[in-house]
Amino acid sequence: MSLKSHFGLVRNFLRVGIKSTMLVSVCTLTFLGVIDESRAQPIGIVSGDLSDRCAGFLDPAVVSELSASAARERAFRLREIGMQLSDHGAHDCAAELLRLSAEFSGPSDLITVSTQRELARVYELAGMYRDARDTWFDLLRRFSGDSFIERNARAGILIKLGDLYVKWGKFADAEDAYLNALQLVPGHSGPSLTEEMALRGLIRFYTSRSEYASAEEAAARLVRVVKIWVDLDPQNIDLLVAALMEHRRLLELVGDTEGVREADAQIERLRTQ
Repeated sequence: MSLKSHFGLVRNFLRVGIKSTMLVSVCTLTFLGVIDESRAQPIGIVSGDLSDRCAGFLDPAVVSELSASAARERAFRLREIGMQLSDHGAHDCAAELLRLSAEFSGPSDLITVSTQRELARVYELAGMYRDARDTWFDLLRRFSGDSFIERNARAGILIKLGDLYVKWGKFADAEDAYLNALQLVPGHSGPSLTEEMALRGLIRFYTSRSEYASAEEAAARLVRVVKIWVDLDPQNIDLLVAALMEHRRLLELVGDTEGVREADAQIERLRTQ
């Protein structure tokens, strides 16, 4: 396929939209040498198993002869196209391309970590919750050390797992994931964005379950975390006001009138500073 033909297909995609997105993705892969052109057909039109529709376009002879650098470049291209497909709602095919991208880049490549995070997100968008969970589990195993960076990475993954479990309806698992994330972050000096994210996830979770007392406890801890941010940078004061307002709402729901008055006073003082 010539460069001129390739760009002609891209122009056609821009004109007609989603169905051509799938055609252009295949043609783009062909142009990059990722697909065997003789078998290339528009994804979404070919019948059969998803693996045949997406992965079946790869030329095994070409794949087996790739150098490490070429495989990494191909992984990046597959990831890029998979993300474009996801943006246009073709989540199942996007997931397959992202999975292949992770295979190309290898288990220790940093691109793989980024791709697996994107893959888990796309699986979730496609309603493939089990695959999304398994992908997050794979990432958890990558960060098994006890350094601050690895603990923080595991906590971030657990927060994503909690969000997934809520959507999946596995509420006990969701709560465990958020609480396990929180256990990974305390004890370190300074504020933790991961702790803030985990607390926000817990607040959303408990509020959606009408467990307002537990949500209020999490909101009170969030206020303490955000106050540390403000101590470091007063420009974060709006975040503290928002956290206090959320805490105030939950105090009202649990009937703590004294706590509501105290929250109102704190909010007023901050607004007049």
